[in-house]
Amino acid sequence: AETGFSGNLFELAARGGSWKCTWASDTSGVAMTGTVFVDRGKFKSDIETSAGGITLVAHTLSDGAFIYSWTSASQQGTKFPMGDVVAEDAVPATTKEMEPFVEEFNFDCDPWTADSGTFALPSGITFTEVATQ
Repeated sequence: AETGFSGNLFELAARGGSWKCTWASDTSGVAMTGTVFVDRGKFKSDIETSAGGITLVAHTLSDGAFIYSWTSASQQGTKFPMGDVVAEDAVPATTKEMEPFVEEFNFDCDPWTADSGTFALPSGITFTEVATQ
């Protein structure tokens, strides 16, 4: 059964259970579609943004301790402690990719059977730890 959920990504991950959720938005000529996989506090978010004929995919993965962020356009990614974000609702100034996490979306969710490969970090991406305080 499909279930709706309204909130931000952290609230979605905190609700518990295993879900595959999708959302979409279209603002000022920028179309975004997102897919989020949630399993026991971990999450992986894939967001496709299309504007002016260019498509970019932004990925974010949380293993419960760190948040990792990377895009299809670069081999450089960032990571930072999850507590920094959740504690203060802080949006690290260094990563614009974090904006989707504090925005509210209407998600359509289906129960999902977790697959360990979903939460594996990609090879070929170098993650640099950034301070958010």
